[in-house]
Amino acid sequence: MNFRKLIKFAFYMLLIMAVANLCGCNKDNTISFSTNINEVITKINQNPNYSKYIDVIMKKPVILPIKDNQGNQDPDNCHISENLIFKNITNEKIKFNCKIFLAKEFITSIAYAPTSFGLNQEITLEPGQSADIAGAIIMKKIESLAGKEKDIYDEYSGKVYVELKINNDFYSFIQMINSN
Repeated sequence: MNFRKLIKFAFYMLLIMAVANLCGCNKDNTISFSTNINEVITKINQNPNYSKYIDVIMKKPVILPIKDNQGNQDPDNCHISENLIFKNITNEKIKFNCKIFLAKEFITSIAYAPTSFGLNQEITLEPGQSADIAGAIIMKKIESLAGKEKDIYDEYSGKVYVELKINNDFYSFIQMINSN
């Protein structure tokens, strides 16, 4: 009789351990990139020491026409190209990835898609090596912007929210033209 009780006890213990293990499998304890601009904004300056690894330069945005297959320009929309250069300023290799978000005001008024851009996968930057990351965002044509939209363009083009992953640590900050 004691042997049966021992078998039942062992069975129940194994069952409980199996269920506990299955419950734990769905938990993802890894930190990942933000999914939207609001998440990035809440993380700004929580870990501001990215500048000991990376120098960031933002180029002036470039406006490009949108053309169809026949070469006709879209009468209402254009692309704005936001471009950032990330340079490894350390003497060591670093694992690097980034996600760049447009300002909320820009997205909600004159830009359409995408609202973020970046690398698809982690890369290794050698000492002194740079990564040039650009995104072409569809927006209203500059010529069609008036009043408040023009003011929003002037204020928020060339301003992005950056989230970096450097050697498995995350850093979030605002980057503007001529700011480092």
